[in-house]
Amino acid sequence: MKRALWAAMGLLLAGAAQAEVTLRLMTGASNETAPVIERLIAEFEARNPGVRVKLERVPEERDRKLLTQFAAGVAPDVFTTSVNTWRRFAYRGIFLPVDELRDRYGMEIDPGRWYPNLQSFYTWDGRLWALPTSTTSPMLVYYNRRLLREAGIPEPDGSWTWDARFRPELREKDFMWVIQRLTKLGPNGRATQWGFASSWPQLFADSLIRTRGLRLWDDDERPTRVVATQPEMVETMQFAADLVNRHRIIPSFAEVQQGMGSTMDNEFMKGRLAMLLSGSWVILNLRRDAPADLDWDVAPFPAFAGRPFEALSEGNCVAVIRGTRHPREAWKLAQFMAGEELQIELAKLGENQPAFRDLATRPGVWLAAPGDEARQRPENMAITDRLAMSMTLIQTPEYFDPVRNEVQGTFFQILTNRNDVRESLQRLEDQNNRRLKLVARREDRPPFPWVPALAIGTLLVAALAAWVYLPERQVRYSRRDKAQSRRAYLFLIPWLFGLALTLGPMVYSLLLSFSDSDLIRPARWVGLDNYADAFTADPLFWQSLWVTAYYCLLSIPTGMISALGLALILNQPVKGIPLYRACFYIPSLAGGVAMSLLWMQVFNPENGLVNRLIFGAEGENVGKGLAGLLSRAAGVPGETINWFQNEITVMPTLVFTGLWGAGAGCIIFLAGLQGINPSFQEAAKLDGAGVWTQFRRITLPLLSPTVFFVLVTSVIGAFQVFTQAYVITAGGPNNQTMFYMLNLFNHGFRDLRMGYASALAWVLFVIVLALTAAQVVGARRWVHYEGEVK
Repeated sequence: MKRALWAAMGLLLAGAAQAEVTLRLMTGASNETAPVIERLIAEFEARNPGVRVKLERVPEERDRKLLTQFAAGVAPDVFTTSVNTWRRFAYRGIFLPVDELRDRYGMEIDPGRWYPNLQSFYTWDGRLWALPTSTTSPMLVYYNRRLLREAGIPEPDGSWTWDARFRPELREKDFMWVIQRLTKLGPNGRATQWGFASSWPQLFADSLIRTRGLRLWDDDERPTRVVATQPEMVETMQFAADLVNRHRIIPSFAEVQQGMGSTMDNEFMKGRLAMLLSGSWVILNLRRDAPADLDWDVAPFPAFAGRPFEALSEGNCVAVIRGTRHPREAWKLAQFMAGEELQIELAKLGENQPAFRDLATRPGVWLAAPGDEARQRPENMAITDRLAMSMTLIQTPEYFDPVRNEVQGTFFQILTNRNDVRESLQRLEDQNNRRLKLVARREDRPPFPWVPALAIGTLLVAALAAWVYLPERQVRYSRRDKAQSRRAYLFLIPWLFGLALTLGPMVYSLLLSFSDSDLIRPARWVGLDNYADAFTADPLFWQSLWVTAYYCLLSIPTGMISALGLALILNQPVKGIPLYRACFYIPSLAGGVAMSLLWMQVFNPENGLVNRLIFGAEGENVGKGLAGLLSRAAGVPGETINWFQNEITVMPTLVFTGLWGAGAGCIIFLAGLQGINPSFQEAAKLDGAGVWTQFRRITLPLLSPTVFFVLVTSVIGAFQVFTQAYVITAGGPNNQTMFYMLNLFNHGFRDLRMGYASALAWVLFVIVLALTAAQVVGARRWVHYEGEVK
């Protein structure tokens, strides 16, 4: 009987376990594709009883979130990413190889149906790591037929070319001549219609470089040197920059997205942009949101004169995460996500070009079926197949990823901030060649010795505790004193617990600073190399340190003077003064992100309040009076100022926005002022001292302890500034707001170089500690405490 009961319970538990298989699927599905995916996932669940799929939509920062979750051991089972980012996961062993899953569980998908180049795109180290779900090239040129007809330009027939100069003799065969003809300027010199733009600035630069057959490094498989200053590269990038900044026939990113609060896609739909460079994902938006009278079609980006056409690659893939508790079910789900059903449904929406070429060329799937009025545009949809066949993917090793990020950042700065092209490319080359030399030095480092390191860390903590506690052992206390001490320690238990939680991560961070670690793979011992790299090889270290110091020099005096001035005003015996104090303090309670977004609108270069007051609603005051003086001082004479994207104005503007929170310092100064005995001022008045003399001789010396406190905390806070730069400028323009904490964050959470980021954190700790110690020593000369005996 007992055996039967145990058997029944076992069957019940087995059935319950089978029913509890839950798979987490992390994807960046859009609002349009999510309902389709959810519906098909329901069908997948119906076909696989006992399997449930939890869909996690993460449209932004999905890749970074996966890295963090995997390091924490809470990663999803199945993950979708792009053709240009999957390598960062495969290198770290986050994905299970497709070959291994196929050998263990079989494979339902036929790789022969993929576009012929896709298998190589997802292969590394001789193994396939992901299943392609869609493909596209971001080198589609969407064009407005009406605007072409009005300009007398025939529709593209595939014979467009471009050169690194204008070729007016070729007329409509020269792509740049076409762009110039399609650009229209108003009486004030501003564009009323642009000829061409790309969805993001770097895409235009990448397309020019790819079609010209250029490379920015010496070797794809094992790059050792950046070659950014080759004459053809400089010529190409100078030509691209001139189209944006000198000829003004291509809108800048700042002009449209930051200035007008719009996007290039929206400007195309409004009819203000004649041609848009982007990927096939725009098709869905145009079909859904474009006005009915917008007559549009697509053409491929032109090849460089005399060069074979080579397209950039985009597309999505799906992979199984290593460590999943249900690899068989996760593999089934991954194949379903890369299978025919989902590809067909998403292709019909017009957003995802199928990875199966037979689906991408079949009428009624990606291409419109005869008589399908809803999808009649674009008529030249078959162009996407040609681009997909022409795509190439440049794969580089993991250590080169930061260099590629720097390349994209340099392109952005050149095309948006008028940086000198040769100087920018020379800087890119010099900085990253130093970085690559250091990479070669680190490759064969031994594993990190965690046991000795933890032992040393424990000894450090013990030595610190002994340094604090042992001197107390030499003091003789009475029984009453000892009882009081025991009660004091009881009250200190929560603080001691918090101290332990703080010291643990600090010691761990100190140990990490001597390692090469991404928190995923086993750490490697590098000794003092992280610190040496910061001081000798990382150009952003000194740049971020200088930017932070410059911000301190500007923000601390202005902030303290503003706070003290407000405190003096609010210390007056005026009716209703508590209300005024609350009004000045409340803004300091607002969140940093919210205030950053608010200031972005106030300083918007096109329709922001500041520029409207200075330059007029239509820019009619440009070049006159104060407006002309400011524009010349900002280095853009005769133009409105883009305050957050101008190298000259960005830092003073950030300092000015920081004054919004002066209420917090004001409250501290106000407390200090109210702690001053009024009899001192009364005596000074009787002696004939004026207001300024009273302030300088009495108020300020008696307020010096408060000034010292605010100064110390302000210096610490200024060195930790992060939110404004992260939200408003992302470190730009040209790294002029690359604060130390933002640089640390990028290394730690964007590049996942936790060892190097820990070293930067400890360097900052030492800098702040040294500055604080210097202030404490210097305070002896100017800080005066009431009742102090000299």
